[in-house]
Amino acid sequence: MGILVLVIIALQWMWSSNEASVSIFDTYFFVPCQTIRIRLLHYIALSVGDIIYFLAGFGLLIGLIQFVFYACRFRKYKSQIFNLLFNFIIIIAAAILWFLLGWGGNYNKPGLATFWGLKHTPSRLDDSIALVNFNILLIQRLNESAPKFQHRPLRDVNAVASSAYSKLCAAVQTDGLCVKNSLYSYFIERLGIDGYYNPFTGEGQINSSLPGFMLPFVVTHEMAHQAGIAAEDDANLLAYAIGTLTDDPSFNYSAALNVWLYTSSRLRRHDSMLENKLEANLNALTRRHLDTLEMIAKEYDNGFARSSSDMYDAYLKLNRQKEGLRSYGHVSLTARLWEEQRRLMGRQALVLP
Repeated sequence: MGILVLVIIALQWMWSSNEASVSIFDTYFFVPCQTIRIRLLHYIALSVGDIIYFLAGFGLLIGLIQFVFYACRFRKYKSQIFNLLFNFIIIIAAAILWFLLGWGGNYNKPGLATFWGLKHTPSRLDDSIALVNFNILLIQRLNESAPKFQHRPLRDVNAVASSAYSKLCAAVQTDGLCVKNSLYSYFIERLGIDGYYNPFTGEGQINSSLPGFMLPFVVTHEMAHQAGIAAEDDANLLAYAIGTLTDDPSFNYSAALNVWLYTSSRLRRHDSMLENKLEANLNALTRRHLDTLEMIAKEYDNGFARSSSDMYDAYLKLNRQKEGLRSYGHVSLTARLWEEQRRLMGRQALVLP
């Protein structure tokens, strides 16, 4: 157990203080491991990660029952209690080590916006003007792509998204990306979760009840995690870039809609009257989709959803994302900067760190 703890501490120290060690992690641990996981699990329809979570939960329940039984008879089962606690700590330490080697090191990579050279010069006036212009651009794209939008099954969305990653991204681990329906869709829908990445199996899962107009963006977001993009704002940025560059109008629409939601929210905080005026230009289909999202948000606005958000917020902050859940909204800035760069430099391959 002591060796496991020392290895965990050493990895965290090396990755936080040495860029070369992060490169070694990516080349010799994450990429080979993720490539194997994707190729093995791609052909299994069920989420293996969800099954592992179930077994882990079941094992934890059995262990808790044993602990209570032994604790009630402490004098007789004192050694069993210590063995149970020791084994539990070993399992947790091993899980943390597997998390770090199979995924966690990605949190130490340079941010995607930084890696792409998306520089931001703070200026309140310029930011406000640029935010309005970007909002207008997204509304134009929504209005252009809405007539061609089609609801697609997950199988088709996976095929388009995986093909787009292979064509647009310069990264080995993007071959064969695939996102699956979560076995816990009923529960995660009520927790307000659209999708999640399993760091132990390398699988992406989505809520099977997700509205069709959200599906392409969420699938592309989870595939970004599969490709080694850890930070949520970076995954949003890559999903937007993929959705914008692909020729599929449903992906164009979903990318524009999701980023517009963040952008309009940001603009509303600055100037709600202007945001309402711009929103009035949205097409009828997008308005219906916004009504659907509002209905879902109201239906599942509960204490469990808020507690789930608080826990995930803490997880993100623990993994070098200082703003937690708020980091998702950074895409309203980084996507705009990417659009500006693309306008100046033209279409380029999406090289990943």
